[in-house]
Order: sequence, then C-alpha cells, then structure tokens
Amino acid sequence: MGRRSTRRAERRAFGKSPRKAGDPVSFGKKADQPQVPTTHDLEAERDVFACILNEQVGIESVKLRASDFYAPYHQVLFDTMTDLWANSCPVNVGMIFHDLVRSKKMANASPAGQSTKAYLEELKGRSVNPEHITSYAGIVRKFSRVRAFVKLGADVIKAAYEAQADPEQLDSMITTGLIELSGGTNDALLQWKDSFDYYENILDERDKKKSLPAEEQERWDLPWSTWNVLIDEISPGALMLYGGGTSVGKSIFGEVTAEHWARSGHRIAYFHFELNRELMLDRRTARFSTYHRRDLLNKLAPEARKSIREINDALATWSGGVEYVHCPGWTIDQVVRQIRSMHAAGLCDGFVIDYLEKFQGSDQQWRRFRDEYKIETDNIEKLKNVSESLGLRGVVLAQLTKDGNETSFEDLTLSKIRGAGQKTERVNVVALIHRERIDEGVRKADGTFDVEPGQRSNVVNVRIDKNTMGRPGVAQMRMNPSSFVVIG
Repeated sequence: MGRRSTRRAERRAFGKSPRKAGDPVSFGKKADQPQVPTTHDLEAERDVFACILNEQVGIESVKLRASDFYAPYHQVLFDTMTDLWANSCPVNVGMIFHDLVRSKKMANASPAGQSTKAYLEELKGRSVNPEHITSYAGIVRKFSRVRAFVKLGADVIKAAYEAQADPEQLDSMITTGLIELSGGTNDALLQWKDSFDYYENILDERDKKKSLPAEEQERWDLPWSTWNVLIDEISPGALMLYGGGTSVGKSIFGEVTAEHWARSGHRIAYFHFELNRELMLDRRTARFSTYHRRDLLNKLAPEARKSIREINDALATWSGGVEYVHCPGWTIDQVVRQIRSMHAAGLCDGFVIDYLEKFQGSDQQWRRFRDEYKIETDNIEKLKNVSESLGLRGVVLAQLTKDGNETSFEDLTLSKIRGAGQKTERVNVVALIHRERIDEGVRKADGTFDVEPGQRSNVVNVRIDKNTMGRPGVAQMRMNPSSFVVIG
C-alpha cells in the first residue's frame, strides 16, 4: 500500500487527518476526507494535558471545562486537575495520582488496558509547543460545541415529532440551547416573558412564609434595631462588609451577627483567622454570662461552673448554630471549598469572615495580580460568587487604611477601606464602625475608669455608607468591650 493509500486508511479509521503531537491544530474538513461526522480530536485533548503537566501553561489559562473533553477519562483527569488548582496544590503527576486514589476515581482516569500512572507519564512525555496551547484548547472547545449542537438538534427533532408538540416549548428549547452553546448558561437566564410568572411565584412563597406563626418564620435581619430601620431583610446572595480601624471591635460585630442568625435558626460558618477556638468560646461565654474573660481564666467556683453549664444548655437549644472554622493561613480557594462542602452537609446557610486581610494569597493569585489589594478584591469577588450561587448571606470584616484609622467619624467614608474602590463595588452593604480614642479616659461616678486613658470610647458610631437593600444612614450604639457585647 502506498503512502497516499495508507493516509486515507488512517483517515477512515480515525475520522480525521493524522497529526503529530505538538503540531498546531485546525478545525474543519479537507476535501479528501470522508463525509463522516467528526466530533472529537483526542490528540488535541492530549496536547492540552501535556502543556499543563509540563508546567508550561497554567490550568487557569486553558479556559476549558471537564465536559469539553470527549474522552470520559480525560474529563476525570481535567476535573481532578481543576480541583487541585482551586485548592492551590501543584498540578503534577504525583498530586493527580494521589487525588485520584483519594477520590476513588483511579479506574476511570485512563484508556482501557492502560494504567493511570503510565498514561499520565505518557501525557507528560508528549512533545508539545506551549505557544500552540490556544490552538489545542480551541479545537477541544470547538468539538465540544459541535457535539452540543448535534445533541440539541436531535432533542429538538425528537420533541417536534412527539404528539401535540408545543411550539412555545420548542422555541424555548432552541433559545436556551443556543444561549448555552454561545457561552451562556440556561440557569443564569430569566427571559422577559417568563419573568412575570417567576415573580408571582416569589410573592406566593413570601406570603406562605409570612403566614406562618412568628416563631416559625425565617428571619434574616440584623441584631440591632438601629441597623434594621436602614437595612431591609437580608436577601439570599447578599454580602455585607463591616469596616473599621484597629481595636474598634469589628470581631464583636461579626460574632454578634453570627449568633443572632444562629438564634434565628440558621447555621453560620464563622471563619476566624486570628482568634483561636479557646478565645472564641471564652468571648461567647462572657457575652451570655456575668463573667469577664479574665474571670474565666481563673479557677471557677462550683456555682460559676454550674451557671456556665446552664448557659451552654440554653444555647444548645437553638435550632441553628455557629460552626467555628479556625483557618490561619488559608487561601480564598480553601475557604470557598469549605463553604461549599459545609453547605452541602447542611452546616452553612451564611458565613462570617474574620477578617479579609488575613487571607493568604495563593501562588496563582500572586502570579496573576502581583498586588495584595488586587488579591483582596479577588477574594471579595469569590466570596460574592459563592454567596450568589448558593443563596447564602455573608459578612466580611475589613480593615481601614492607615489614614482611616485616625479619621473622625464625620470624615469616615467607604474610601477609607483598604483598596476601597474595587472591594466595595462587589458588596451589597458597607457598614463603617467608629469609636473615638479618648486621651483623658472616662470615669464612672465612683471615680474608677469606665474607659482607660488612651483607649477607645464605648460609644460606637456606625455609618451605613452603601446599601442596596435599603437606604444609607448613621446609627449610634454602645459597646462593652470586656463582655464582647454591642447593643443598639
């Protein structure tokens, strides 16, 4: 058989022109190819993996989804690699192999008759040109769209030939299918003609909830009446930012918010980077008892222990709760992964991040942004995305700039938050917390100090500077720092 006959036989066997690993790929048929639908290119899929495994390109630059790959084992491999990248882990043969063992997907991650380890090494050993990664990924993406078009066409034809086919249903099927094929998602789209019935369902659901006895109604308000006159009920997906200077008591605001929501029947994930578990529980006990933390550090009398047990028994009767996640040094991807897993387990209806500036930037973030403020903005973006996608309510505590730490309440605006512009664009509410520093202190009637000289006042002024769920405004509150309580 001559060379031309051999090449034609290869085309018949594989449905495409043979190509060496590393060559740029192209999309479309040549004139001498057989008229057989071509829906994939395994060589292009393998070249994508080769570029990633040789650390010539980052997985984030490929812009593919696992479902874009034709081979089921390639889908498993890419899904595993994406999970590793999202958790700031190296994407190499060893880590992929380890994760496949952990997830019990090893048997589905290589072609039949070939071990996964050998296949990974084969992919890594391919000779590829990283400059062609756009072409490799592009051909994978285009074939994915071809398969999706074929499926959409088959589904529409099947529906059209069914008895009493509904033209509206066919039109909707075609419209939503084309939106997905052009890069959108059907779940994200609410068409104008459907929006009216959708809103009717929202109102029906609200009426149903509000018809329940007061104790059975789901509440998502805030712990303070001075805030609730400004901020309406917290909507699903909402993200709020509490900003304040050093030592103004941001964590107290976060803790009280979490406990209020827990008392209302919700499960709240509290991510504490700086305060350890012992300190968190001491602060909680001080809030709900007559004991200050320094009392709790000493040996307690039997009656004191009994009192604390009774308090804890009462807290344990709440239908909700605060789930404490001690996470020093975590990246945003680790926190988002934890939120998703806790939500799936029924342990997260909302979250509090204490606090934003304590996130560890991942290697990917540093390579991409090279700026800590841009990384913090990316962290806010990811927290907002997980809130919206899961319908959670979230609070993020954040620091002010150095200038903001010393500014007066009259001059305190959201511009005083570190890296303010990009961060505050992505949240629904910005609450700015201010406590004046008093050099001379404040004395009680008996002459002892209520506020020690040089410490911050117990009067707290709060400015709601951005509010998509109500109106801006100010509130005056009072804090008892030794009991970790704020009222208002």
